[in-house]
Amino acid sequence: MAKNHALRASRAPADTSAEAPSVADHQTPPRAVLLPKAETTKPTRQAAAKPARAAKPRKGGAKGKATKAATTAARRKPGAKQPKRTSMLDAAATVLADAKEPMRSRQLIEKMSARKLWSSAHGKTPHQTLFAGIIREIAEMGKDARFRKVGRGLFSAAKAR
Repeated sequence: MAKNHALRASRAPADTSAEAPSVADHQTPPRAVLLPKAETTKPTRQAAAKPARAAKPRKGGAKGKATKAATTAARRKPGAKQPKRTSMLDAAATVLADAKEPMRSRQLIEKMSARKLWSSAHGKTPHQTLFAGIIREIAEMGKDARFRKVGRGLFSAAKAR
């Protein structure tokens, strides 16, 4: 910038009145000089410096309450075998085997609930879980799967060979 001021001053007319200050008279304030930044280091975390925490007791576990497994075992009759709960995919295979046309996963959930083959344990999207399970079985088992995908979102039972 100093060169600019010098050029302007040299171009200015030699005879200037005292009322109007020339460009050469104007001084720019000195620029701030940047000094090197003082080195500050943050303390680093060291895993070894932390003391190990003691394990927290579970809620209700330290108060002498019986565990869930112990209470269910106490309710069961000795020697009585509990029937195994039907899985979602088994129930869907049963519904599709009886169906005459392909069904969507939402329809399958409704039919399974109506026939009391399977019910959701308060899940918000059981139809999505069923859809994912059917797709996974088709992908893993291929031709041996119990389901066939016949259209977008439509499934039917695999034909018996």
